[in-house]
Amino acid sequence: MEVALPLPRPLSASSRLRDVVIPVRYVADGKAVQTTSGALSTDLVFVRSAEPPQAGMPVDLKLYFPQSGAVEARAAVAGHATSEPDPGFWAEFLTEEDDRRRLADLIAGQGLSGNRGCQRFTTDLAVTLRDAQGTSAGRIINLSRSGAFIELGVLPRHGALLHLDLQLPGAGSLDCVDARVAHVCEARAGASGGIGVQFTGAKDGFRLRLDEYLGQLLSR
Repeated sequence: MEVALPLPRPLSASSRLRDVVIPVRYVADGKAVQTTSGALSTDLVFVRSAEPPQAGMPVDLKLYFPQSGAVEARAAVAGHATSEPDPGFWAEFLTEEDDRRRLADLIAGQGLSGNRGCQRFTTDLAVTLRDAQGTSAGRIINLSRSGAFIELGVLPRHGALLHLDLQLPGAGSLDCVDARVAHVCEARAGASGGIGVQFTGAKDGFRLRLDEYLGQLLSR
């Protein structure tokens, strides 16, 4: 894959960067953020983030591989930060060769399903979208651990950054989740328009509630 985003250093010949979207949790300067990846290799990961840590800052990462169920904890160092339309940062793993081999196997397994590695579930949830242009209402019609598809009337542009207010079934309050518009689907005959969004920032509580809700959908 050819990556347009600047890399913190040249990739080694053995480090193949893949377009992989999986859930990621990172902790930097004492702050925990639940987000997703944009690209991944055995040495580097691109982490979506509206407020990336400073370059050189230590980062604790957890990478969630839905295909295998593995959760990989990795120490890393924050590298180059990017701005709109792809806000986030590169992080370089501090790993030994055995860790690289294990990560290579997990990436290869995840890649069998393409970059849409998280199972999607049909649902119907109200959501409020907020951005610099104002507020609008939509419906989440499918949902995964990494994002959602939202039907709505006025479609934001590709790459737009949004705040989503939603309440998952069984949750006692609203969750506010940062998201990025990954693709836009114009309305067609018999089909409403909508957007696919990738989650880019949430609290640990949202991740727990989301996993619980998707587990309930899976068991039906």
